[in-house]
Amino acid sequence: MYFWNIMFRKLVLYNETTLTTNNEQLSILVCAKNECENLTELIPLLLNQKKLSKLIVVDDFSEDNSLELLKVSASKTQNLQVVSCSKSIKGKKQALMDGLSNIKEGLILLTDADCRPASKDWSSYMASSALNYDIVLGFSPYKKTNGFLNRWIRYEAILTAIQYLSFALNGKPYMGVGRNLLYRKSLINRGEALLKNLNLSSGDDDLMINQLATSKNCTIQIDPKAWTYSDPHKNWKSYFNQKRRHLTTASNYKFSHQMLLLLFSASWILFYFFLILLSVNGFLWLGICLYFIRFFSTFQMAKNLFSKLGGKDCLSHWWYLDLFTAIYFLIFSIFTIIPQRNSW
Repeated sequence: MYFWNIMFRKLVLYNETTLTTNNEQLSILVCAKNECENLTELIPLLLNQKKLSKLIVVDDFSEDNSLELLKVSASKTQNLQVVSCSKSIKGKKQALMDGLSNIKEGLILLTDADCRPASKDWSSYMASSALNYDIVLGFSPYKKTNGFLNRWIRYEAILTAIQYLSFALNGKPYMGVGRNLLYRKSLINRGEALLKNLNLSSGDDDLMINQLATSKNCTIQIDPKAWTYSDPHKNWKSYFNQKRRHLTTASNYKFSHQMLLLLFSASWILFYFFLILLSVNGFLWLGICLYFIRFFSTFQMAKNLFSKLGGKDCLSHWWYLDLFTAIYFLIFSIFTIIPQRNSW
């Protein structure tokens, strides 16, 4: 109740910023590995952005035809620069550092090869928000398809966005998503902050924000024209593997951020734990009363936020997604302590 009604309230009240011209140079940076098919579709969309000084694509030792495609595309336009990754390591941190080294100044807008900007104004909106800030956290929802897995992936991505966007508005930025993220070159430089966590396959986005972002240099941009859409996973195995990889970075967050996130997830788990405890000990009606008190005191805020972030259709499924969230938090809190293989 505290998180939904206090911590997340600023995001409910937040109004999208008016598009204002930013005359700084803006480079879009994409790191790609075996993404030939996606790059074929993405490159024209990025080159067609209304604000673009240069598009840099870093090929991270692809084994498909990505590099050949990039070279052909670069021969047709001066705005595309192709960079080959200098060293093969876990994850894409080296590719990101190589890309950053080829940008001298201005703004750097990051996205992934499997993302698609919502409009030609995506880069303009992100740059507009950077007029008085060094970091802009964007939003990247997943495309809507049929089935429970897709509904859950979209729901969970919006729930995660509600957290990091709200924390940023409350002066506690702790993460962003590399699918839609902007830095000022003078802040990120060559990406030296990445060196601290080269042993992790993830963390090129959230750990960078955790190290560099402050209450004064970070803002958000959530206008629908500034979103980037991603293809969701099509099976549970790939989804779980991705989530496990991402969650390995949480233990490297600042302690205060870890505690707030722990409080958020633990309160969700413990609420249902005590409901069960009350029910089996003969206090079923008390449990039902507490459930509805919590539901009605949080659902309106959730309704406003999910509608704002393109997840209005998830609300009719809230009654079971809420319970599933507690199970999700419990499962992945266990998974975070199980060793796993690092990969791209």
